[in-house]
Amino acid sequence: MNDSNLAGNGNHRETSSIQKFYNSVTRKKPVGYTGVFREESYNASARRMGTLLDITTTGLSNTIGSPLYILTGFVMQRKAGPAIIISYLIAFISSLCAALTYSELMNQISTHGSDYLYSYVTMGELYGFLVGWNLILEYCVDVASVSKALTIHIDKIYFNGDISSWQSHTTAIPNLNHFSDYVDLFSIAFCFILTLIIAMGGKFSKVVNNFFTCFNLVCYVSIMVFGSFSCDLSNWYTQQPHLNTTLPTQQPPELAPVGFMPWQFRGALQGAGSCIFAFAGFRAIFGDGIKSRDPKRNLPIASISTLVISTVLYIGVSFTISCMIPSWKIDTAAPIFSAFTEHNLLPLQKLLAIGAIAGLVQASVYKFLPLPPLLTMMSEDGLLFKFLGDVDKETGGPFKGTVFYGLVSTVFVAVFVLDELIDMLSIGTLIAYIMASVSIIRLRYKPGEFGNGNSAMNQFTERKMKASLIIYTITSCIFGYLIAYSNFSSVLFITSASILTLIMLICGVIIYLQPQNIQELSFYCPFVPLMPLFAIFLNSVLIMHLSYKTWIRFSSWMGIGLVVYFTYSIRFSNLSNNHTVNKKPGGYPNSDPPKRTHVRRVSRQGRLDGYHIEHTPLPDTRRSRSTPAKAARAAARNISREEEMAARLREWNDFLRVQTLNKQRAEMESDPEGSVCSQPRISHKTNSNGGV
Repeated sequence: MNDSNLAGNGNHRETSSIQKFYNSVTRKKPVGYTGVFREESYNASARRMGTLLDITTTGLSNTIGSPLYILTGFVMQRKAGPAIIISYLIAFISSLCAALTYSELMNQISTHGSDYLYSYVTMGELYGFLVGWNLILEYCVDVASVSKALTIHIDKIYFNGDISSWQSHTTAIPNLNHFSDYVDLFSIAFCFILTLIIAMGGKFSKVVNNFFTCFNLVCYVSIMVFGSFSCDLSNWYTQQPHLNTTLPTQQPPELAPVGFMPWQFRGALQGAGSCIFAFAGFRAIFGDGIKSRDPKRNLPIASISTLVISTVLYIGVSFTISCMIPSWKIDTAAPIFSAFTEHNLLPLQKLLAIGAIAGLVQASVYKFLPLPPLLTMMSEDGLLFKFLGDVDKETGGPFKGTVFYGLVSTVFVAVFVLDELIDMLSIGTLIAYIMASVSIIRLRYKPGEFGNGNSAMNQFTERKMKASLIIYTITSCIFGYLIAYSNFSSVLFITSASILTLIMLICGVIIYLQPQNIQELSFYCPFVPLMPLFAIFLNSVLIMHLSYKTWIRFSSWMGIGLVVYFTYSIRFSNLSNNHTVNKKPGGYPNSDPPKRTHVRRVSRQGRLDGYHIEHTPLPDTRRSRSTPAKAARAAARNISREEEMAARLREWNDFLRVQTLNKQRAEMESDPEGSVCSQPRISHKTNSNGGV
């Protein structure tokens, strides 16, 4: 009997450990607690600067600067041919679904749009960390790809490829089939210089940004207008001399047949997976949305406008280039320049060369800007090492973290070729799109956590929705793999596709029949859950068309992220029990008190510990080497940071009080008189006085 009791206790302890681990990786960030990116942290004058035109210009700056100069030749020659038009259209549909999803997530969760924040709030800490870790990879690869493309264009246009020839003999890497043939020293130098510029707080002003954006638009319109005089549809069917067209389509792309779809629709899908890179920049709109005058109205309009304008330009320029030169003849390094060189349009060559370099320089700066805020947010949440998010007093950004990940970008530049970098960026973007679609369904079908929810929602309906969503997502990935690698006319494919389609329909119907948590919002994502479910399926199909090498590299990066999470983040997270009890002297988990500020801890009648902050400057004995103007600006920054920390401490204190009250209510639910159970569950909301 004693042995059985011991066995029972052991099983209970094991179950408790598993439950504790599950609770740790699925703990969610409170909706009202969004870290440093809160609307009140910006003053009214800064918010007035963000008009609808400014936000749209920001989106176009991050979207149209570089993709045409990087993607066009690579996708046309090796994946889709002239069907790159279809590829851009499919990528636009996927990005449009993501834009609509982000717009509602921004309305429900936070004005500052971040895939990391949305996943952390809706699906839990582990999911949020992996999405944030994926975004770090995406930003680093984005910077690396633009840096490499810029040096390649300068080499092709002004040096006729002499730089790459010299590097291939001087810095060659032997016996590495999956990496670059040589170390690109010039790309490394440019990437490192760019890292230092961003780390020191450098960026384009609004006037310079608008000028570069307009110049890029003029260049694209010029390509379509002047290139149309040299268009000839027969270039779609012009065969390469001595080309053996009897080879099967599984052979390398350079031996493929010609036509509008040289590799059929599967080639267009492969091209669409890479063309996602062209639209990834629109998400910067939601990062800068907090500066908008009316973000909940302007951000949806600006994001959709950015995608529509970008798609028209991409399709127009790609169609023009495909009619000017055969896809097998295009130069993947400088496709637009090579097309105009083919027709001896020398004046336009010079204009387009300047436009390409200007667009890539602008893109290189803007691709790096979303990384410092992400590092700061994840570091403040305790999911990244603290030094990566330390905000420098002079630059106003995480100098150490930016430099560290800038070095990671230089490693990518050194060892990978451009097309591999593009695929690595695309896989990160597609996963972010899938997670955003899952997040919006979770929000719509969550009982009452994000507002006055539908009374018909309960835990049972949520479990049904969650299980159906997981099964649907896994089935979509399997279906996408079959589409990418199976023969459409085989019996195995038809049978498997029928079974998978039936499973997806059943899961979709189950989700559709559940009651939704409807709230009063200024923008609703249309056709929920049908549109997010379609986006999950489409993005799963596109992501499965990427090469196995891309999956190996991505899996290696995510493996490193899991090691970081389970060795550091799970213990030092702000939501960890250890850091809820054992706080540092600053009163905020995993952070130090503001410099030049006294922080003391007080007890409120023994019921709950709170933290008060006194804004009494500490004596400064250091000699100031700054000018009076710099000293005045630094004093203003210190005051704003102290006010920001005070608001952050009050917010965290309210969150802890709500947790304690909810725990007390849960313990008293067995009250026979129902005096406690009849009370509504307290949510993390504060009134104008800062109370709950």
